[in-house]
Amino acid sequence: MREYVTEFNELVNKGDKKCEQMVRKIRIKHPIFHLLTINAFKYLFENGTLLKVKNGQSVYKEYQPAKAHVYFVIYGQLEFKHSKVGRFGEILGLGWTIGEEILYSEDDEKIMRLENCISIGNSCLLQVNIDDFICMST
Repeated sequence: MREYVTEFNELVNKGDKKCEQMVRKIRIKHPIFHLLTINAFKYLFENGTLLKVKNGQSVYKEYQPAKAHVYFVIYGQLEFKHSKVGRFGEILGLGWTIGEEILYSEDDEKIMRLENCISIGNSCLLQVNIDDFICMST
């Protein structure tokens, strides 16, 4: 997946139309995205942000308010850590979602992150705004 994302970014920077093919390859190889129609995936991919996270860098931090984003792991590994208990849960990798609890909150409910989400090595996530999910469902 890392190669596909790298090639996609290079093609986009060149303005090459072949970036469409790379989007299709990313969709087919991803455990969640291959279940979506190509149009649904393209909508998320075009409206989302590819977030590259370096080793030891946080995606979000404990006790911060949750932003209106859900993250899909494209490549790499991440872990959850809590200031009092340390690392917990599984190592998260390709096909995992992070921050999806924001989807289940009420409109006026403020969600606080209860853990740090930290990259182990270099990782890449697709950051998607929850409003894009809502637009897709209507």
